[in-house]
Amino acid sequence: MKSKIWNTGVCRNSKVILSIAVTIILFATCSSSKHVMKKQVYESFIGNQKRQVLANGYHLQYTDSGSSEKVILLVHGVPTSSWLYRKMIGLLVNKGYRVIVPDLLGYGNSDKPKGYEIYAPDKMGGYLLELMDSLKIQKWTHVCHDAGGLWTWELVKKDSSRFEHLVILNSIILKEGFNPPIQMKKNFLSRIYVKMYTSFLSRKSSMKATIKGGLENDSQCTPSMLMGYIKPTKTPIDRPLFQFFSNTCVKDLPDYQSTLQKITCPVTIIWGKNDKILVWEKQAEMVKELLNIKNTNIHLLDNAKHFIQEEKPDEIAEIIGNL
Repeated sequence: MKSKIWNTGVCRNSKVILSIAVTIILFATCSSSKHVMKKQVYESFIGNQKRQVLANGYHLQYTDSGSSEKVILLVHGVPTSSWLYRKMIGLLVNKGYRVIVPDLLGYGNSDKPKGYEIYAPDKMGGYLLELMDSLKIQKWTHVCHDAGGLWTWELVKKDSSRFEHLVILNSIILKEGFNPPIQMKKNFLSRIYVKMYTSFLSRKSSMKATIKGGLENDSQCTPSMLMGYIKPTKTPIDRPLFQFFSNTCVKDLPDYQSTLQKITCPVTIIWGKNDKILVWEKQAEMVKELLNIKNTNIHLLDNAKHFIQEEKPDEIAEIIGNL
């Protein structure tokens, strides 16, 4: 009798163990399939990229969509890439633009060489000019976001005549409107911090926290969306980030007021109202005066924070389409 009960228990336990094993295998298979599916979304995006060889020999990846003579250049910031604009590319092509979206050196799918000065703002502005010169584009509508503002001001220093229209999306403009979450100096401790931020163990959680923190509704931070930001950091981006943090997230942000005054084209501001790091209200009057911006060209988006390309792509494209 005991033997029979024991055998029955063994059978039941075996079935339970087998059931658990099958569940684990199925879960692992599903997880793997989901991971592949998420990767394919990003892979299909970069599959459309072209390659530009810079004068320094490194490669800059970019997408070039549409065939219009009316050209628009979309410039990302830190720590993002051209992936940030993926929702807007088709919308702008439908608005009649040829849309060019680069991954700046050190970001996205572009090369990530060793070095510090190679990622300096003046160099980054130069890479943008190199790209547009190689494409034989003399004039374009220029859109910048985040640190893309700094790289744009450096481009303007080199040649202030290239923009037909400038569109500024939650960008670094003046120190009065810049409230960095952390201030750094160019030292060993800052280098260690950036290494930790981008390390194999923490890069996924760091990027997730950064993207979620820049969204009004973090439910938009889906796994497939995150994969497009995380995937490029598999090749570390600590060097360009160290350059950015140690030169920009500092007590005295470089003063670009004289550079801004060189910009003579029409300027449009599109800004997420609830951005806590780049605050429009604190710099609004100064920027309006420096860039001669009309109030009708200032668009403050409700229920939006920093990554407005994720939150309000249709609204942004509509505003740009009506310029």
